[in-house]
Amino acid sequence: MSLTLLYTDPKTNKTVTLFNYNPSDKQWWITGFDPKYQNINASDLTAIYTVTFNNQTMYNDFLKSQDYLNNKNMWQIIDDKKWIMQLTFDNEPKITPAVVYG
Repeated sequence: MSLTLLYTDPKTNKTVTLFNYNPSDKQWWITGFDPKYQNINASDLTAIYTVTFNNQTMYNDFLKSQDYLNNKNMWQIIDDKKWIMQLTFDNEPKITPAVVYG
């Protein structure tokens, strides 16, 4: 999994890449920050996660899952043959959970 974090300055509407983390080892959770950008609003950030599935079965099962079907607007298929997708969180997170725990 890799992560690109973008910041859009609300005054200039200019977008800058705060960091682009692309580890060589497999990751299950990544996050990061740039200390030069402090006291900014979360609504000015966009996080783009790139996910590479381990195999075609896992990829196909995810495409049939409620987690994906409920949130297709946040996902983009990058390479259908290499099982790569991107998940984008922007200023209006739109995730709909597949299961609500109570």
